[in-house]
Amino acid sequence: MRTTYEGWPRHLGAAFGIVALSCMIAPAGPARADTTKSATLSLPQAQATALQALKSGDATLAARLARALVQANPENSGPYFILAQAHRQLGDRYLARRAAALAFRYAKTPEDRFTAAQIAAKLAYDDKRFTASQYWLRRSLDPAPNARLKQQAIRDFKRVRAENPWSAHLTFSVSPSDNVNSGAQSPYNLIEGLPVVGLLSPGAQALSGVVARADVDAAYRIAQSATSQTRLTFRATTQQVSLSSSAKAAAPGLSGSDFSSVYASFGLTHAWKAGENGYAQAGVSLGRSWYGGAPYYDFARADLSRSFALGPQGRLSLAAGYEHRDFATNTPVSQLAQLRFNYQHSFASGDALQTGLSLGRTFSDAINNDNRSATAYITYQPARKIGPARLSLTLGASRTTYDAYSVGFLAVPGGREDDSRFAAAALHFDDFSYAGFAPTLTLQTRATTSNVSRFDTQETTLSISLKSNF
Repeated sequence: MRTTYEGWPRHLGAAFGIVALSCMIAPAGPARADTTKSATLSLPQAQATALQALKSGDATLAARLARALVQANPENSGPYFILAQAHRQLGDRYLARRAAALAFRYAKTPEDRFTAAQIAAKLAYDDKRFTASQYWLRRSLDPAPNARLKQQAIRDFKRVRAENPWSAHLTFSVSPSDNVNSGAQSPYNLIEGLPVVGLLSPGAQALSGVVARADVDAAYRIAQSATSQTRLTFRATTQQVSLSSSAKAAAPGLSGSDFSSVYASFGLTHAWKAGENGYAQAGVSLGRSWYGGAPYYDFARADLSRSFALGPQGRLSLAAGYEHRDFATNTPVSQLAQLRFNYQHSFASGDALQTGLSLGRTFSDAINNDNRSATAYITYQPARKIGPARLSLTLGASRTTYDAYSVGFLAVPGGREDDSRFAAAALHFDDFSYAGFAPTLTLQTRATTSNVSRFDTQETTLSISLKSNF
């Protein structure tokens, strides 16, 4: 990896004080007590001497002077720059990386912070610590002196990421919502075709609050060739709910943890080049889902996908999945089969369009779990920004049908049918990033109608999420 910024900070010596520094400089010949000379150096002189020692290859003297400078002022970044280079020349990689990190901590200017982060990234890369190198390249983005150096740092990051056997994608979001539990809009449970009126519990009705979500998708590459790669995968998702004061008053026996969930899985994927313009991937995984703090179900899953270009501006993706779920309760097992179709198109204007269709079939001896589902959506993203933000708009609809369904001992005539409509508008603030992570503000609404009124729901959510720009 090429370090983006060459050379030392131009203002390295500006922060040095005028306190005198004394050091003993021994003569070239045999040491004798009466010939040892004592030289008094100011801090700027000591800095200049240390830098000259580095240029002449005397890393030991440079490190000795820099350590003395640190003792004189431990919060001055200048000596740490010198120590980083000196320890690198001496072969002590750990101390070199540590010195670069301290140079970044105490740097007073954006230029010095950028340089320190770049040095730390280069030292980590040379030591094949690719994840640490990626971390420091991210830290160098915000203080980059200009757009050219920032883009160079991003290109360096992508090159290191390609070499790193480890990869991870992180997403965080916080979402205030008027329906955190997918509750019904009405306290009454009505079933079409039956002259029966039931009352829903407070927990089955819509409750407001805040949902915090974190998702980690990590992988380790165990094999790679020119046309394929194999990875071990790990994914964990947690969704934590906090009820509003009004929701707590409406449902005093419930807390947000009753609606919180966790998902974790381990797996193996193999991806390979398929044809001249596409790729394919196959994977298997095992995992567990928790809900309300208790195990919900264990699962085993297999996936197969194929993606290929349709012309210079279009791409079509096809995917199929199968999942076996074994519930923690006495509920019969379920088998889920899925087919997904996705098409992306980029226009010459810079606008982008994405549309998709998902078909699902759940097989189960429990009639309330056995169903068919279909979801379709379209997303449009204009190239023109709205102020500092990119806009994307999504519209979609879904239908889920149950051939047979029961509410307690009552069978629903003709089974159950749910129809949903959803829409979302998202603003992506790419220019307001920190270490390459940028916020997205999303307003989403969803409404579901059903012949069982327990599933007549409405939800409006405003979420703020953080995701990497690259």
